[in-house]
Amino acid sequence: MTHFRGRESFAYALVLFAASGFALAQNRTNDPAALAAARGQVQRAQTLLNIAQQRVAATWKADPAYMAVVKEQKDARKAFDVERDRVIDTLRADPEIAEMKKSFDDANADVTEAQHDAAATQPNAAPETLSPTKAQMAAAQEKLDHKMKLRKVVTDAIMADPQAAKAKMRLDKANADLQVMELQHKAALLNDPDYKSALDQLTQARAQMAQAAAGQNP
Repeated sequence: MTHFRGRESFAYALVLFAASGFALAQNRTNDPAALAAARGQVQRAQTLLNIAQQRVAATWKADPAYMAVVKEQKDARKAFDVERDRVIDTLRADPEIAEMKKSFDDANADVTEAQHDAAATQPNAAPETLSPTKAQMAAAQEKLDHKMKLRKVVTDAIMADPQAAKAKMRLDKANADLQVMELQHKAALLNDPDYKSALDQLTQARAQMAQAAAGQNP
């Protein structure tokens, strides 16, 4: 009964919305009030859309099946993190891996130094406006190369460790299951009558606002 009243209230809000201003599309004018009214329509339509999204989200987040998948994904992530950290701790004791890590750290320091050098040549320029120098690009590429080498070593070590590999497969399955369920819930949202109606209202309201703006700026 509560859900019915909620849907009934939503439908009533849509009726009020529709009755409050769709004449804007036929009354393009240079009057600033027309544009202000159109913006108000967009805001009201967006509010209705948000209400529909929140209602659908609240429903599927309370779904026991969804909650179980989310819990499994969190548990699988925690279990994998433990196994991954164990493998990494073992790798740290390997002198060859330690040397690779040092090379990465040195490359990272080179990137920082290149950035400082580039900034020093243009002390008054904002950092985001500076074009990367050849030294910066070379340092960044070297850092990326070392990072990818380290990542491959860790990945290979995880897959070679039975416990870590099993934890990784469990996490991969949990991630895939969660993605499938989220896609199903997205489809449910797109097919929800309240959501579809509110989206139509928002599309029309935005079109009216564009028309009102064009009327002000022919």
